[in-house]
Amino acid sequence: MGVMIMLRKPKTWATVVFALLVLFGTASCSRYGTITGTVREIGGVVPQEPWWVESATGNITARNSRGREFTVPITAEGSFTLELATGRYRLTGYFIPPIGSGSLAHLNPQEITVIANEVANVQMLAIAP
Repeated sequence: MGVMIMLRKPKTWATVVFALLVLFGTASCSRYGTITGTVREIGGVVPQEPWWVESATGNITARNSRGREFTVPITAEGSFTLELATGRYRLTGYFIPPIGSGSLAHLNPQEITVIANEVANVQMLAIAP
């Protein structure tokens, strides 16, 4: 009997179908994007020629316009991945080279815009201490 009442009111069906389409149609839309990157070092044997940082330790930090920070470690292969809400971020970071003085090397800061459902690739550079 409840079904018959709903069938007699097509506007109710249309409203329910519309609500379900809005609910499930927007549920798959993300407000997040991804930043992937690599850390490269400048200096060493061939000046000004970057090479991949391997076995270094360090972090990458993304800071949004409200001052909130998100930090991830740099992998042993010299890469990193951040999944962030859409918006503008300032990327900074540091690493400790595996060989040499062991002192901290700061990475060049970069501004980046995160777009929903997209991947942005960046390369962070550092001058070897």
